[in-house]
Amino acid sequence: MRTLGTLQGIAIREASRAPMKQQQQVEVTITHGIVQDYRGTGLRQVTLLDVGQWQTVLDELGVDLPWYTRRANLLIAGIDLPATVGWRLQIGACRFAIGGETTPASAWTNCTQACAVSWSLGCVVVSGAKSSRGAHCVWETVCRYCRGNRQS
Repeated sequence: MRTLGTLQGIAIREASRAPMKQQQQVEVTITHGIVQDYRGTGLRQVTLLDVGQWQTVLDELGVDLPWYTRRANLLIAGIDLPATVGWRLQIGACRFAIGGETTPASAWTNCTQACAVSWSLGCVVVSGAKSSRGAHCVWETVCRYCRGNRQS
């Protein structure tokens, strides 16, 4: 299995609209997403943010903000996340099914063209475990022909 990226950051919120708090390690489960996070259910158990896309937004806006301002849970570097919609991503021992784009919070509604790009994705947990900053990220595809997973 070839490492494609790394988990650069982890952030949680303890309640709706609560400030994001950075973490070094979290527990991820199928039923609760990130156990310490408020949201953790539905089709958007966990949100992923592409570090390159985030930097593009900041450059266009001419600002410097911490990544968790976007209110995503996991910051990923080295993988083009928008290209992984419909695939599975393994981060350390955790596996996630990548859904679609998430809608930016109301604070971002007046954002310019940069905000139109796919910069945050929702996903569901396929298999949970502890996850830590620095974990390796690889993607998997679901093979239509063998009905199994192919790891790359």
